[in-house]
Formats: sequence, structure tokens, C-alpha cells
Amino acid sequence: MNNNEILPSSKPPGQETMERQKSLEQIKIPRLTLREPVTIDGVGMFGRPAQVTLEPTDKPGWFWQVDGKDVPLRMNMLYSDPRWHFLKLKYGQDELRVCEHLLPLRFAGVDGIRIIAKTKWLPYDGGGTSFWKAVENK
Repeated sequence: MNNNEILPSSKPPGQETMERQKSLEQIKIPRLTLREPVTIDGVGMFGRPAQVTLEPTDKPGWFWQVDGKDVPLRMNMLYSDPRWHFLKLKYGQDELRVCEHLLPLRFAGVDGIRIIAKTKWLPYDGGGTSFWKAVENK
């Protein structure tokens, strides 16, 4: 069989997607919350100082503080920068760059978070390990 060949499914249209969704719903990720704020200092992608504080909230979900207001994170806020190959969150004119290193915490179960960034750039060390180490015992 050719690897490029697509075999037709014997299932009705949409059934495979529904089955996959049901199996994903069965995966229970523990909800992890912070007991206290955590500040991560470092340098941004181009060597300038960068700082972000992750604060616990009393609401489930992730929030980004923009102009003193908690903005719930939504998928339609996530953009790719094709020139520099990083992801950014965008809300109005505000941006939070290189967020792909922070967002995996969400998928690891960290919940009830408010992101407060001092700059448009998150601290950058080439990966997300610094974010996990900062929150893992908080």
C-alpha cells in the first residue's frame, strides 16, 4: 500500500470524530492550582529583561490581565508569527509573545491562573521547563 493512499472509513461521517472526542473526555487531568503568586524573571527572546507573574484566581480557567482587566484566554486569541516562528496571544493591540512555552502548563492541568506580564515578551530560555519549575511546588 502507498503511504499517500487514503482508505475510506467504514463508519458514517462524523462518527470517528465523535468517538475520538468521547475518548478524550475520558482522560482525567488533575486540576492543579497555585496557592500563591509566582514571578518568573528572565530575558525575552532578544535578550531584554522580561517578567511574568502567575497569580491564582478563584475562577477556573486562564486569564490574561490587560489594562487591569482579566481577559479569559480563548483559542481565537492565539496567533502564529511566521516571520519569527513563535506563537503570541493577542487582545486588541496587546500581545504576549512566545506563549507556546507557558501554555503547556494549561494542558498539564494547571488551572485558575491570571497572567500578568511586564512586557510583550515572556521570559525565554528555549523551552517551558522554567515555567514548570516555578509552579510545581506552589
